[in-house]
Amino acid sequence: MSSEKVFQKVLVFNITRGIDSTGAASVKRGLDKGNLQIAVAKELGHPFNLFDITRKEEQDWSDVMSGTSRALLGHCRSSTRGKSSRSNAHPFWISNIIGTHNGTLNYA
Repeated sequence: MSSEKVFQKVLVFNITRGIDSTGAASVKRGLDKGNLQIAVAKELGHPFNLFDITRKEEQDWSDVMSGTSRALLGHCRSSTRGKSSRSNAHPFWISNIIGTHNGTLNYA
């Protein structure tokens, strides 16, 4: 089974955490040695929404899964604080940090 199919299945199984939003990120080695390429895609609702939506102006599932990834990160969110929106979906990408969490984080 391909790594894309395994990753898709894991995201679908992860809906037990919540289905308010789903997101995925990949880290790929860039053309220049040491240069990393990052792709993050997020959608409201079930993981199938993430798999099925194509975006022209923003990254989507195909961008996350294209090429060879050095790392994959996925998250299904149940909103505990803040509204359910694509901007509140995980993974979050702040500066050079990509991550997910359970609960509430406060940062400046």
